[in-house]
Amino acid sequence: MKSSIISEGNRVTNYGNNRFTQLNDNFENDDPLNFNDNLNINSQINKNIQLKQYEFKIIILGEYNVGKTSIIKKYVENEFNQINKTTINTNIYNKIIRMDNNTIIKLNIWDTAGEEKMNPIIKQYFKDSSGCLIVYDISNKNSFNQIEKWVNEIKENSPHYCSNILIGNKSDLNLDRKINFEEGVNLGKKYNFNFFECSAKTGNNIAIAFESLCNSIIERRNEGDIEERESIKINKNKHINKKKNKCCFL
Repeated sequence: MKSSIISEGNRVTNYGNNRFTQLNDNFENDDPLNFNDNLNINSQINKNIQLKQYEFKIIILGEYNVGKTSIIKKYVENEFNQINKTTINTNIYNKIIRMDNNTIIKLNIWDTAGEEKMNPIIKQYFKDSSGCLIVYDISNKNSFNQIEKWVNEIKENSPHYCSNILIGNKSDLNLDRKINFEEGVNLGKKYNFNFFECSAKTGNNIAIAFESLCNSIIERRNEGDIEERESIKINKNKHINKKKNKCCFL
């Protein structure tokens, strides 16, 4: 059975056996690589290390104004704007993350519009998706009630191997909360999704949510659900300069 991760603030609870590496959750020190120009693999890796290189297409879904764009910009650019322009169609953001000494992932994150009229267009974007983040606003009851709609969209349009997580955004608005933490936990359990409460404003739990999704995707690859990209052999006598990662064993 797939394990579940539940996270509120800095509390992370594991339901089942799972392990993931928390990368760099300090946004000020985050230094995403340019996948094509700056990642010179042959000049960075120790000898006898085989580098696993992945590229995942991630789609972020949810109602209008739940903070989808803010979540992505906080994660990718370490930026937060109190007022964001409405996403009209779809924007794509890229980020490189290093999971450990021999795993590098390029994320192509698709930021979709939340308005109802855009739904027929959004359906086209599920093709070849590796994972989805479904977002609601903890201060907006309707956005929570619409999660089932988005889950159905995923079931109908995404590949069978797509991994999904549920995010309750705007945890910094606790005084305006309309959805309590337990409701989010129960909804995550209903769909067997890992669940996180996050804040695009403070950055709380943003990176850890994406990292959890990546680990879930890799886990499914290892189980044979997805054809794994061939690993790349690395030249010897080279090394990688890499920050020390914090790890959580769950």
